[in-house]
Amino acid sequence: MTQSQTDNSVPVPTDDQALLARLRRGELEAGQELMERYHQPLMRYLQRLIGNESIAADLLQRTWADILDNLTRFDARLIGAFKVWIFRIATNKASDYLHGASRDQTPINDGQPSDPAQSTDQAQSARWPAIGLDGVYDSQLPAAIGHLPQICKQVLLLRYYAKMKFVEIADVLGCSLDTVLQRMFYALQKLGQMKD
Repeated sequence: MTQSQTDNSVPVPTDDQALLARLRRGELEAGQELMERYHQPLMRYLQRLIGNESIAADLLQRTWADILDNLTRFDARLIGAFKVWIFRIATNKASDYLHGASRDQTPINDGQPSDPAQSTDQAQSARWPAIGLDGVYDSQLPAAIGHLPQICKQVLLLRYYAKMKFVEIADVLGCSLDTVLQRMFYALQKLGQMKD
């Protein structure tokens, strides 16, 4: 992992902009570091959005291919812009898949882990932490999230699992901040109703 050094020789992570600049100069190690940095957050987001690990992995590969294909068009001047950009690409890939799946009548997992070995309460609680519904973990949360409308599920997952700010979510989804807040309110309201 490539890192910059401070005066005290303490390694500090290189920011996205520096890694992108190095990657554009042909330093493949910088691209590898970016992939390592964002692989898990993107994979968790896509798995929860799609509900199928193998499809999420395929969508993640397509996401990285698009990122690399369009790297020269990306404007890296804004802090945090790369994270927003890659999650927008991943969201678009997931939306394209889901729209195609609905046309093809392909069943989509409702948010449950696709591996039966991960169906225990302990495995689910590790994959699906409590998200503030009265501070109590609900073992039915994965399935409940799976029943939310897609636009609300996206906001919820980007907020709690990608740890994005609402303004970043608005950029990812290409909508207003008010729309994002309304979708989040609706999602939490629906989850609260499902819990009762």
